Amino acid sequence: MLLYTNTLKMKKGYTMIDKNFEWYQENYQDLYKKYPEKFLIIANEKVEGAFDTLDDAYVFGVKEIWLGNFLLQKCEDALKTLNFHGLYQIK
Repeated sequence: MLLYTNTLKMKKGYTMIDKNFEWYQENYQDLYKKYPEKFLIIANEKVEGAFDTLDDAYVFGVKEIWLGNFLLQKCEDALKTLNFHGLYQIK
C-alpha cells in the first residue's frame, strides 16, 4: 500500500533514501503494527533501529550508518503523517 503516490525525485534521479521511503510505504501496515509511534532508522530496505525519541534515532543513524545513507521516519498513523527528506536546504 503506497501512502503517497506523488513523491518528489532529486534532479540526479532515484536515491537510496527514495528507495528506503518506498520500502517504508510498501511495508507500512506491518511496520506500524510492530513499531507504533516509534522513530525508525531504515537503511537498505530494513529497520536498523526503532527509538522513542527523534534525537536517539538521529544519533544512532549518524554514528552507525552515516548521514545521507538512511531514512529517519516516524512510524505513526498515516493520516497524521507529513514527510520531509533531509537532503535539501531551504534558502
